[in-house]
Amino acid sequence: MGICKISMRPLQLIAILTTTVAVVCSLYAPQPIQRVLTAHFGVGLQTSALFITVALLPLSIAPLAYGLLLERIQARRMLMVSVLGLALTTTALAFCDGLRPFLALRFAQGLLIPAALTGLMTYVATHSRPEAVQRSMAFYVAATIFGGFFGRFMAGLLTTAFDWRAPFGAIGLALSACLVLLLSLDPDASARFERIRPSAMPEILRRPAFLRVYLIIFCCFFVYTGLLNFLPHRLASLDSGISELRIGAAYLGYLMGIAAALTSRRICRILGGERNAMIAGLALHMTATALFALPWLTTAFLSMFPFCAGMFFVHALAPGLLNSLSDQNRGMVNGLYIAFYYTGGTLGSFLPGLVYARFGWTALVTVLCGMLGLALLLARGLCLATQAQAAPASEG
Repeated sequence: MGICKISMRPLQLIAILTTTVAVVCSLYAPQPIQRVLTAHFGVGLQTSALFITVALLPLSIAPLAYGLLLERIQARRMLMVSVLGLALTTTALAFCDGLRPFLALRFAQGLLIPAALTGLMTYVATHSRPEAVQRSMAFYVAATIFGGFFGRFMAGLLTTAFDWRAPFGAIGLALSACLVLLLSLDPDASARFERIRPSAMPEILRRPAFLRVYLIIFCCFFVYTGLLNFLPHRLASLDSGISELRIGAAYLGYLMGIAAALTSRRICRILGGERNAMIAGLALHMTATALFALPWLTTAFLSMFPFCAGMFFVHALAPGLLNSLSDQNRGMVNGLYIAFYYTGGTLGSFLPGLVYARFGWTALVTVLCGMLGLALLLARGLCLATQAQAAPASEG
């Protein structure tokens, strides 16, 4: 599939960014209200992690499966179907009274979200001029960041004002509105999923630069999800009277992530290239993670700003770098990126909880810092000269 040199119209850009925000909101809304959901369903710490884990699990493999199933599906049609499914399942969550139906719906959301995100990501990449791909991807990443913040903050706000069902009803309505906006996308858009052939996937993964970037983002999202998924419990241990609204407000540091994403290209030039920029972002991410070990509520709130800035600075650079190095198989390249990203998130949403339950919060933070140390080693070996000379991934 060649690069589409057509720029998106303003309404199309609004449709893409608004839908991205709503889709990500549906993924993370349960996180700040875990205490309420835990009490409602009568479960413990490890089971409460499943509210996020079951939705992340399909995201680690589904982007690749959709490449096989949706080879000839146009981007708009695929997005309409996946967003409609998300609207229905998210609304249905508001009416759940049993744990099993709730988790089943969350799993269904996890099957639908990668169809939407991979389509959105590929649409942005293929409808941007070649010289603007990295900037366009930074705007897409900024929309995912805002969706992560707004979904969490809004869930905490509506749960405090009404009850835990209100956020899911509100997000369901927002996703329904996005269906109308998606009608503005070109019906003959070229952003379609490509067949993921067994011979093509290893070809991409054998390219050292690609594999290093995939593993770096795996480590980053493992740490990111591992800390944030258990942060509500940590905040409650520091202040037993904390409300869901204040827990949701703790994610205000997300806004630094938006600034980091939108300024990533400029900072990258100042630092002398993607390798140095990724090392700087990872170092900031690791330092902020270590600060969460301190036993003060204020420190936890303030540490969220550099924590998100470092994470999303790396996340803003990585997709643009991958897409700029590959003018073919972008659906596959982006699908693999999402697969590595959410595999890290899936494992991070559950495994650190085992450490937390057995050894405590400081041990959890230590493990997460170790993961970021591994990411730093990968970034130090990232050779941009090799990336620039690498041939495009084979189409099979």
